[in-house]
Amino acid sequence: MIKVPATLKAIGYVRSGMKLTFYTDTVIDVAQHFQKLGHLLFKENEIAMEEIPEEEADDGEKRPSRRLRAVLFVRWKQAQVGGKVNGDFETYYRAQVESMITIIKSKLDKEG
Repeated sequence: MIKVPATLKAIGYVRSGMKLTFYTDTVIDVAQHFQKLGHLLFKENEIAMEEIPEEEADDGEKRPSRRLRAVLFVRWKQAQVGGKVNGDFETYYRAQVESMITIIKSKLDKEG
């Protein structure tokens, strides 16, 4: 669990929901939580431990297409860091999916 003072600095809307940007002066290791599902609590004052829900986050059986998109996003981010890919994620995603479609189509029974 991460509990730090933070300021909500930006709100954006994306296809699958909202994008929230928080800033904090506290240096923390958040890499272990990247692409993980959890709860986000925000309160203008200190949050008492008893206010934090006990239940686990439930992804509600994440659709396979959403899982594939998330995995491809991580792969794209890693390739960017290594300098192996340029451009935006949407372009990369479409190219990767098209490549997968081509591979699967090539394996279809030509007579069926």
